Amino acid sequence: MRLDKLIAHLGYGTRKEVRQLITTGSVMVSGVLCKDPGSEVRPESDDILIRGTPIYYKEHLVIMMHKPVEVLSSTHEPGETTVMDLLDERFKRMKLSIAGRLDKDASGLILLTNDGGLLHRIIAPNKNVYKYYEVRTEFPIKNGHRLEQGVQILDARNQPFQTRPARIEIIDEHTCIIAISEGKYHQVKRMFLAIDNHVIALKRIAIGMLQLDPLLEAGAYREVLDSEIPLIFASDSAQ
Repeated sequence: MRLDKLIAHLGYGTRKEVRQLITTGSVMVSGVLCKDPGSEVRPESDDILIRGTPIYYKEHLVIMMHKPVEVLSSTHEPGETTVMDLLDERFKRMKLSIAGRLDKDASGLILLTNDGGLLHRIIAPNKNVYKYYEVRTEFPIKNGHRLEQGVQILDARNQPFQTRPARIEIIDEHTCIIAISEGKYHQVKRMFLAIDNHVIALKRIAIGMLQLDPLLEAGAYREVLDSEIPLIFASDSAQ
C-alpha cells in the first residue's frame, strides 16, 4: 500500500496534507526517515511513526467489547457516550462499524469491525447467526415455550412482525437465556411483552459460539483472534 494512501485512510488529513506531512520529514518507516509519499509499505508489519507516534493498521480487524449500560451502540452521538468513545485512538482511526447493536440500557458483547463482508455475514437475518442474551424479568417466566414457537411483535415502524422461533433455557423463575437470529428494534424486550412479561435486565453473552470474554469488565475490549472468527458462525450442536 502507498504510504500516503495509508496515512490518509487513517484520518491524518487530506491527501495533500498527508503528502506535506511526509515530505517535510514527519514520518519514519521501520527506523528510516521516509519523505516519498509513494513509498510502498506493509502496514501490518512495518513500524510506521508519525512525529514519533506509532500508527496502527489491520486490514481485517474485529474487536470484542463488553458494552456497559448507559453507553450507546453508535459511532457518534453529541452529548452521549458511545462505544467508540471507549476505544484507544489507534482503533478510532480504523473506521469501525458495529456488528449487532445493543440498547442503551443493555450490556454485554458488542463486535466492531472494519471488514464489510464479515459485518454483513453477522447481521444479515438470512445468515442465521444466533445472538444469545441473559434476560432477567419482572415476573416469573411461565410461558417461555411461546417464544420458541415465534410471537408477533411490533417492529421499529410499529408494524406487526412475526419472530422466528427462539431458543430458551430457563435458569430460574426470573432468569433465562434466549437466542434469536434476528435483530429488530427492542426485539427481546418486545418478545417478552408479547408473553405478558417485562425485561428488567438484558445482557448479550454470545454471538454464535463466540462468547463474551469473562475477563473483560464492563467498558473493556480486546481484539478477536483470527482463530476465533469461525466461532461466530458455528452452531451449538446440542441445540
